[in-house]
Amino acid sequence: MRLALTTICFAAACTGKSTNLNPVQPIEPVGGGPVETPTGPAKPTKPVTNRSLAAIGLDPAALDRSADPCSDFYQFACGGWMKTTEIPADKPIAMRSFVAIEDRNTEYEKTVLEGLRVKAESPVEKQLAAYYGSCMDEAAIEKAGLKPFQPLVGTIARVKDAKSLSAAIATLHAAGFSVLFALYPAQDSADARNVIADIEQGGLGLPDRDYYLNTDDQSKGLRTAYEGHVANMLVEMGRTPAVARTEAAAIVALETSIAKVSKDKVAKRDPKGMYNKIDRDGVAKKMPKFDWNGFWKTVGLDKVKDITVGSPDFLVGVDALLASTKPEVWRAYLTFHLAQRIAAYAPKKFEETQFKFASALTGQPEMEPRWKRCTGQTDGALGDLLGQLFVRDRFPGASKTAAEEQVAAITRAMVANLAALPWMDATTKAKANEKLKAMENQIGYPKTWRSYTFKL
Repeated sequence: MRLALTTICFAAACTGKSTNLNPVQPIEPVGGGPVETPTGPAKPTKPVTNRSLAAIGLDPAALDRSADPCSDFYQFACGGWMKTTEIPADKPIAMRSFVAIEDRNTEYEKTVLEGLRVKAESPVEKQLAAYYGSCMDEAAIEKAGLKPFQPLVGTIARVKDAKSLSAAIATLHAAGFSVLFALYPAQDSADARNVIADIEQGGLGLPDRDYYLNTDDQSKGLRTAYEGHVANMLVEMGRTPAVARTEAAAIVALETSIAKVSKDKVAKRDPKGMYNKIDRDGVAKKMPKFDWNGFWKTVGLDKVKDITVGSPDFLVGVDALLASTKPEVWRAYLTFHLAQRIAAYAPKKFEETQFKFASALTGQPEMEPRWKRCTGQTDGALGDLLGQLFVRDRFPGASKTAAEEQVAAITRAMVANLAALPWMDATTKAKANEKLKAMENQIGYPKTWRSYTFKL
């Protein structure tokens, strides 16, 4: 029996992990100072009403009454549930909250999408049927092999210097495969009215920099397993086993160097430290060996001006690696990361190889059935189309109207409460009301559905 990993149980968040290289540290008191102990005679309190847990919506079977809640409230609140709950074989975690809703929605998606494979009439239905059907057509996927990805493979094969490496990275980004760093649109933290380009550190195949830098035995074992996984994926991409092993060692060494110039988890939690707004010339100065002008043009952002960078030092560090790392290592690195990204769309052996390592990392013994993976991919790629059918079948207009009326009532109550606050001055109240009016309530579904029609 595998213990459940995540649930919300009473006031405690019940979480256990099969793989945890960084145990949670004890939480310090807010402010970092000592916690004061009340002195003087205790004040009389009202008697506690004896009510059952079930009467207030809590499951008494979830408790472990053998645990002392004062020393281990987590175990007291969730121990019973963890003892009796098994993680489904095709999932890395089990969650108590919202599981029934998620499973019900997944079954709905399957029913709808399987039905559309038989009969699809509207443009929305035809798009969904085509996408889901192509994912479920394993015979066609096996027959195609790597042919759909050969243009990208060819681009990687032409890497011989920093300029051609920049071109290959840009081409992969334009195809939807973020390598070396992440680029996406984000609200400007200093002015939420603006959406600007955001560059964040990336480039690692393991979940976090600590997986590369920790020196405990578990971390070392995972790195050894990861290097074997890299070699296996390269074999699937056509390398001989001997070449794959050599390249895998070089890739892990390169990723370790990338990890060393990456921010750790603590630094990434600092909003001020993660907000570094510079223009495109500033980005180029941080990473001059990379062809940024060519990159922006390839990804369709040749007019971009302002950019936020989570870690300018990361760009500086990667720039040094562009010069010190041999082209053949970069070719192997990009080939492996391409293999990782296409595994869900490539022949079955890619997914099986990828899952074998993922299983070692997460403890999940079985891969999800293909229909679950395909419904998830369809929802991720064409969410607004699938959402239209869900709204049609499960969320009628009356439900949206009722929810909107509830939110409007809450807003009116908040306006009234703001006006009555004795401790808030008139200027602050005006600003609070201004912010309240600026809020956009997104309830149920959008007024205008997203279109997925675009030129290839």
